Amino acid sequence: MKYISIISLLVLVCGCISSASVEKTNCQGDGKNYCEGNVCYSNAICESGRWKYETTYCTYGCSQGACKSQSCPTSCDDNKPCTFDSCSEKTNFACKHDALDGAQSGCSGSAGNCRRYVCSRGNCITENEVPCCGNSICEEGETFSTCPTDCKPKLNVIIEGCTKGFDISNGMGEVTNVYVKIQNIGEADIKSIYAIASATDEGRSHPAKSLTSGEIPYGYERVIRLTVDTTSGKPTGITVKVAQEGQTTTQSTNSCYELDKSQAELLEKAITIGIQSMA
Repeated sequence: MKYISIISLLVLVCGCISSASVEKTNCQGDGKNYCEGNVCYSNAICESGRWKYETTYCTYGCSQGACKSQSCPTSCDDNKPCTFDSCSEKTNFACKHDALDGAQSGCSGSAGNCRRYVCSRGNCITENEVPCCGNSICEEGETFSTCPTDCKPKLNVIIEGCTKGFDISNGMGEVTNVYVKIQNIGEADIKSIYAIASATDEGRSHPAKSLTSGEIPYGYERVIRLTVDTTSGKPTGITVKVAQEGQTTTQSTNSCYELDKSQAELLEKAITIGIQSMA
């Protein structure tokens, strides 16, 4: 009995020792990779009841048990409208700010007083605006339609002379043909003109006493012919009004110069040609 008790005691003691040895060789947890600051703990091996990790210092930071790769900042915006902000592998993942020139978003448009905003070498500055509507100069690129305050068409109306005749086809007797030269001496092209003639001894309204003519570019002229019903044997005073885009120019003569045949033919030829340079 005594021997049995001793053996039993030995068995019991040995069983306790064996159980303690097994617990010592088992590692707690799952040995997952993890981070502490910029240090990454990975590839765990269970040794003597403890996890043994490989450690790596992460230059660009550690996240969820792995080193971060090199990357660009979340934003490279320097809040300057005259720079192009970028970041890529080509910039070594650093922000780059290239200077821009010309009008850019955030640096464009009028600055007032014929100045405008524009980028120059990466800086937003103001410069003279050309052309500038409102500076009383009709500049290249401006027209009467785009800038009427600066580009005002101006007409020079010349009554070249008259010829007498009869107009049986319109049921009239003597009529006077008035030859008028219209010159554009302003600073803009003229789209069209309306001309009308009247006479001091005018009778009925002749259908050709007025007409609408085509454009006259700046520096050009046009000859037209207007016809009024006049009274035979009486002095004829002529008035011609030419209107264009809200402006009217009037020219009058108390006694219209009578043209000879050759002069009249030259003027008729000019009418056929249309617009001609004043030079």
